[in-house]
Amino acid sequence: MILSVKKFGSIGITGVYAGYTNHLNIGAVMENGIRLIGNGQAPVLKYWEELLQKIQSGEIDPTIMLSHRIDLEDVAKAYRIFDAKEEKMMKVFVQTKFSDPPAKGTPSLTRL
Repeated sequence: MILSVKKFGSIGITGVYAGYTNHLNIGAVMENGIRLIGNGQAPVLKYWEELLQKIQSGEIDPTIMLSHRIDLEDVAKAYRIFDAKEEKMMKVFVQTKFSDPPAKGTPSLTRL
C-alpha cells in the first residue's frame, strides 16, 4: 500500500491494530488517533554541494547554531536539560576522546 502512493500522497489506515509493526507502535498510534504528517527525509543530496561550497567559502557559518559542547558522558544530563528547555540549549556538540579542540567562535566545554 505505501509504495503505491504518489509522493506527498495520503494513506488512511482503518481497522484494529495492536502492538508494533516494523518497530513502530502502530497500536498506540491507532488507539490515540494520532495523525502522522510531514514525515519524510530532508532532501540533503539536492542541496549538499551548494551548501558545502557556501560553508567552505565562508558565506554560511553553521557553527552559529551551536549552543553547547559537552563530554560524551554528559549526554543523559544534557538531554534532560534540552528537554526541559533550560540553559538555552539548542544544538549540542558531543565531544569524544577523538574530537578536535573547539573551533574559533564555538562553545567551549560545558560541565554538567
